[in-house]
Amino acid sequence: GQEGAKDATGKIVEWRYYHGDQKATRYSPLDQINKDNVADLELAWRFPLNSFGPRPEYKNETTPIMVKGVLYFTAGFTRNVVSANAATGEMLWMWRMDEGVRGEKAPRGNSGRGEAYWTHGRGDERIYTVTPGYHLVALNAKTGLPVPGFGRNGVVDLMQGVRGTADPV
Repeated sequence: GQEGAKDATGKIVEWRYYHGDQKATRYSPLDQINKDNVADLELAWRFPLNSFGPRPEYKNETTPIMVKGVLYFTAGFTRNVVSANAATGEMLWMWRMDEGVRGEKAPRGNSGRGEAYWTHGRGDERIYTVTPGYHLVALNAKTGLPVPGFGRNGVVDLMQGVRGTADPV
């Protein structure tokens, strides 16, 4: 369902962090799939990634996070952030920053390892990501739009003021 998978007690289980939880245990208590039924699994949906990368050596090495039945992941050389319905695979929104030459010359292209989810529990939900050109970006988790109150229009330039670098592009 839209809310997420449930464990044996009926509690919704999410994957809100890169390695599952704040302790990076990489563990899920879900037990619907086991050694007896794993061979019966079928593909539920596919999410084509061929339109997210301008480079032929593109590969996707992201770990999606899942919150409230929504997957968030990065895709493509420019590290697009994608939001998709976890049950159906329908894309809800996509965001990318055009970093121009700075992005093209970035030493860390491709999809990166993912993004982070944050909320204070009172309606403000954000997705944080770092672009290949070293911008830290806060996106509204529901709309994919940059959060105006974070940095400059949702963006913090992580290279600004770093010794030995030219003015940010």
